[in-house]
Amino acid sequence: MRDIDPMSIKSWTSSRVVLLGDAAHAMSPILGLGANNAIQDADKLSQALLKYTDNNISFIEEYEKEMLKRTSADVLKSRNVTFKTSTPLGPFGVIARDSILKQITRESDDERNTEEEENTKDVRSSDNLMNIIDTTITFNQFQQELEEYINKNESTVGKYIRLIYNNT
Repeated sequence: MRDIDPMSIKSWTSSRVVLLGDAAHAMSPILGLGANNAIQDADKLSQALLKYTDNNISFIEEYEKEMLKRTSADVLKSRNVTFKTSTPLGPFGVIARDSILKQITRESDDERNTEEEENTKDVRSSDNLMNIIDTTITFNQFQQELEEYINKNESTVGKYIRLIYNNT
Protein backbone atom coordinates (compact mmCIF):
# COMPACT_ATOMS: atom_id res chain seq x y z
CA MET A 1 0.00 0.00 0.00
CA ARG A 2 1.29 3.37 -0.89
CA ASP A 3 0.06 6.40 0.98
CA ILE A 4 1.24 9.70 2.35
CA ASP A 5 2.23 10.64 5.86
CA PRO A 6 -0.56 12.93 7.08
CA MET A 7 1.95 15.09 8.93
CA SER A 8 3.73 15.88 5.63
CA ILE A 9 0.79 18.06 4.53
CA LYS A 10 0.93 21.60 5.92
CA SER A 11 -2.80 22.18 5.79
CA TRP A 12 -5.89 20.15 4.96
CA THR A 13 -8.06 23.25 4.67
CA SER A 14 -8.61 25.80 1.94
CA SER A 15 -10.63 28.93 2.72
CA ARG A 16 -14.13 27.50 3.34
CA VAL A 17 -13.35 23.83 2.70
CA VAL A 18 -12.07 21.32 5.23
CA LEU A 19 -11.38 17.62 4.83
CA LEU A 20 -12.36 14.83 7.18
CA GLY A 21 -12.40 11.04 7.18
CA ASP A 22 -10.65 9.21 4.34
CA ALA A 23 -10.33 12.44 2.37
CA ALA A 24 -7.91 13.68 5.04
CA HIS A 25 -6.35 10.48 6.35
CA ALA A 26 -7.05 7.38 4.26
CA MET A 27 -5.83 4.15 5.80
CA SER A 28 -6.06 0.44 5.19
CA PRO A 29 -9.15 -1.17 6.73
CA ILE A 30 -6.96 -3.80 8.39
CA LEU A 31 -7.24 -2.25 11.88
CA GLY A 32 -10.81 -1.00 11.52
CA LEU A 33 -9.82 2.54 12.45
CA GLY A 34 -10.85 4.48 9.33
CA ALA A 35 -14.58 4.70 10.01
CA ASN A 36 -13.94 5.38 13.71
CA ASN A 37 -11.69 8.30 12.86
CA ALA A 38 -14.18 9.65 10.31
CA ILE A 39 -16.93 9.65 12.96
CA GLN A 40 -14.61 11.36 15.44
CA ASP A 41 -13.68 13.91 12.76
CA ALA A 42 -17.36 14.72 12.17
CA ASP A 43 -17.94 15.08 15.91
CA LYS A 44 -14.89 17.31 16.44
CA LEU A 45 -15.73 19.44 13.39
CA SER A 46 -19.32 19.91 14.55
CA GLN A 47 -18.05 20.95 18.00
CA ALA A 48 -15.68 23.40 16.32
CA LEU A 49 -18.52 24.80 14.19
CA LEU A 50 -20.45 25.61 17.38
CA LYS A 51 -17.59 27.97 18.31
CA TYR A 52 -17.92 29.78 14.97
CA THR A 53 -18.49 33.52 15.38
CA ASP A 54 -18.74 36.13 12.63
CA ASN A 55 -15.99 35.61 10.06
CA ASN A 56 -13.50 34.03 12.41
CA ILE A 57 -12.57 30.64 10.99
CA SER A 58 -9.78 29.86 13.45
CA PHE A 59 -11.95 26.98 14.69
CA ILE A 60 -11.02 25.13 11.50
CA GLU A 61 -7.34 25.40 12.37
CA GLU A 62 -8.07 24.04 15.87
CA TYR A 63 -10.02 21.12 14.39
CA GLU A 64 -7.27 20.41 11.88
CA LYS A 65 -4.48 20.36 14.50
CA GLU A 66 -6.46 18.05 16.77
CA MET A 67 -7.43 15.78 13.86
CA LEU A 68 -3.86 15.44 12.59
CA LYS A 69 -2.54 14.69 16.07
CA ARG A 70 -5.25 12.09 16.68
CA THR A 71 -5.22 10.32 13.31
CA SER A 72 -1.55 10.35 12.28
CA ALA A 73 -0.61 7.58 14.68
CA ASP A 74 -3.49 5.43 13.41
CA VAL A 75 -2.51 5.98 9.77
CA LEU A 76 1.07 4.93 10.53
CA LYS A 77 -0.04 1.89 12.58
CA SER A 78 -2.34 0.81 9.76
CA ARG A 79 0.45 1.27 7.20
CA ASN A 80 2.87 -0.82 9.26
CA VAL A 81 0.42 -3.68 9.83
CA THR A 82 -0.55 -3.68 6.14
CA PHE A 83 3.11 -3.71 5.13
CA LYS A 84 3.90 -6.62 7.45
CA THR A 85 0.89 -8.76 6.54
CA SER A 86 0.40 -8.03 2.84
CA THR A 87 3.80 -8.92 1.46
CA PRO A 88 5.00 -12.51 1.16
CA LEU A 89 8.35 -11.84 2.82
CA GLY A 90 7.85 -8.54 4.62
CA PRO A 91 10.41 -5.83 3.97
CA PHE A 92 12.86 -8.27 2.32
CA GLY A 93 10.27 -9.28 -0.26
CA VAL A 94 9.54 -5.66 -1.14
CA ILE A 95 13.24 -4.78 -1.46
CA ALA A 96 13.98 -7.88 -3.55
CA ARG A 97 10.93 -7.32 -5.79
CA ASP A 98 11.70 -3.64 -6.37
CA SER A 99 15.40 -4.32 -7.08
CA ILE A 100 14.64 -7.14 -9.50
CA LEU A 101 11.94 -5.22 -11.34
CA LYS A 102 14.19 -2.17 -11.71
CA GLN A 103 16.88 -4.37 -13.23
CA ILE A 104 14.39 -6.09 -15.55
CA THR A 105 13.09 -2.71 -16.69
CA ARG A 106 16.62 -1.44 -17.40
CA GLU A 107 17.50 -4.58 -19.33
CA SER A 108 14.23 -4.50 -21.25
CA ASP A 109 14.85 -0.88 -22.23
CA ASP A 110 18.39 -1.70 -23.42
CA GLU A 111 17.35 -4.78 -25.36
CA ARG A 112 14.33 -3.06 -26.92
CA ASN A 113 16.82 -1.05 -28.93
CA THR A 114 18.56 -4.17 -30.25
CA GLU A 115 16.42 -7.18 -31.20
CA GLU A 116 12.66 -7.61 -31.05
CA GLU A 117 12.99 -11.34 -30.33
CA GLU A 118 15.00 -10.71 -27.18
CA ASN A 119 12.36 -8.22 -25.99
CA THR A 120 9.67 -10.89 -26.16
CA LYS A 121 11.82 -13.24 -24.07
CA ASP A 122 12.42 -10.54 -21.43
CA VAL A 123 8.72 -9.71 -21.20
CA ARG A 124 7.90 -13.38 -20.63
CA SER A 125 10.67 -13.60 -18.01
CA SER A 126 9.40 -10.57 -16.14
CA ASP A 127 5.81 -11.91 -16.26
CA ASN A 128 7.00 -15.21 -14.76
CA LEU A 129 9.00 -13.38 -12.10
CA MET A 130 5.99 -11.24 -11.14
CA ASN A 131 3.96 -14.42 -10.68
CA ILE A 132 6.62 -15.80 -8.34
CA ILE A 133 7.09 -12.67 -6.23
CA ASP A 134 3.56 -11.27 -6.06
CA THR A 135 1.96 -14.54 -4.96
CA THR A 136 1.72 -14.80 -1.18
CA ILE A 137 3.69 -17.93 -0.36
CA THR A 138 5.78 -19.25 2.47
CA PHE A 139 9.47 -18.42 2.61
CA ASN A 140 10.45 -22.03 1.78
CA GLN A 141 8.17 -22.06 -1.26
CA PHE A 142 9.63 -18.72 -2.34
CA GLN A 143 13.19 -20.06 -2.04
CA GLN A 144 12.35 -23.19 -4.02
CA GLU A 145 10.49 -21.36 -6.81
CA LEU A 146 13.15 -18.67 -7.04
CA GLU A 147 15.88 -21.30 -7.38
CA GLU A 148 13.89 -23.03 -10.15
CA TYR A 149 13.43 -19.71 -11.92
CA ILE A 150 17.13 -18.90 -11.69
CA ASN A 151 18.12 -22.32 -13.04
CA LYS A 152 15.75 -21.96 -16.02
CA ASN A 153 16.78 -18.39 -16.83
CA GLU A 154 20.52 -18.00 -17.04
CA SER A 155 20.07 -14.61 -18.68
CA THR A 156 21.42 -11.42 -17.18
CA VAL A 157 18.22 -11.20 -15.15
CA GLY A 158 18.76 -14.72 -13.79
CA LYS A 159 22.36 -13.87 -12.87
CA TYR A 160 21.22 -10.69 -11.14
CA ILE A 161 18.62 -12.58 -9.14
CA ARG A 162 21.21 -15.20 -8.18
CA LEU A 163 23.52 -12.39 -7.01
CA ILE A 164 20.79 -10.90 -4.79
CA TYR A 165 19.66 -14.32 -3.57
CA ASN A 166 23.18 -15.50 -2.65
CA ASN A 167 24.00 -12.26 -0.83
CA THR A 168 21.00 -12.46 1.53
